[in-house]
Amino acid sequence: MLRLALLLLAVPAAAEEFSVVSWNIHKGKHLARVEKELTSSSLSKASLFALQEVLTDQLSGVSHAAGRDAIISRWKLKKRGHVLVNPETGRVAAWADAVSPDGTTIRIYSLHLSYKIGRNPFIPHVRTAEMRAVLDHADPVDGPIIVAGDFNTVGWFFCCNRSAPLLHLLHKRGYTDALAASNVDCNTQHIVGTVDWIFVKGLTPISATCGNYAGSDHKWIQATLKGAVR
Repeated sequence: MLRLALLLLAVPAAAEEFSVVSWNIHKGKHLARVEKELTSSSLSKASLFALQEVLTDQLSGVSHAAGRDAIISRWKLKKRGHVLVNPETGRVAAWADAVSPDGTTIRIYSLHLSYKIGRNPFIPHVRTAEMRAVLDHADPVDGPIIVAGDFNTVGWFFCCNRSAPLLHLLHKRGYTDALAASNVDCNTQHIVGTVDWIFVKGLTPISATCGNYAGSDHKWIQATLKGAVR
């Protein structure tokens, strides 16, 4: 059972600046270590968490989940749902509207894009189509947006595969890479390189951190953001 949600919600959240964390927890294979890390001093003050590969029996206390993508929020969620990103496979992504302490509604997506077809992980066209489905879903939103998760931008050991077509699509649609804006580069997965990202729209990145594996085969990433950009 994922007890971390209840532990996290017990800590008050900041208002003017806030942090969002994205982490693929590797199906919670080492859940106790994951929970310990998420409640550590490094992450304990974050307001929003986008988690991937969360299994059904680990969802107790999670604010919202769709498939294996979950969102934990210290803020009230006024709406939540899922978006179908790949009709052929049934893959979905979780989304929620979180209301910050100052009353601003922030849309957050937690997503895990396709890794491979058969044995082939080099499928940028598939992942770009999946990301386009998320961005099309977000288009009507009148307010700040966070798109975070495991995008599977496979690069094989090499850091920061920023040439991936889906990343170009995000930039074209007005989203900012929160880690790049903070001059943070890192491999988030020890075999396939940088696959985990936080992109924002209508928010200003202040700082970012590339964290630890701590019970997963992915590092967590965190971005500190400043209020809505009008």
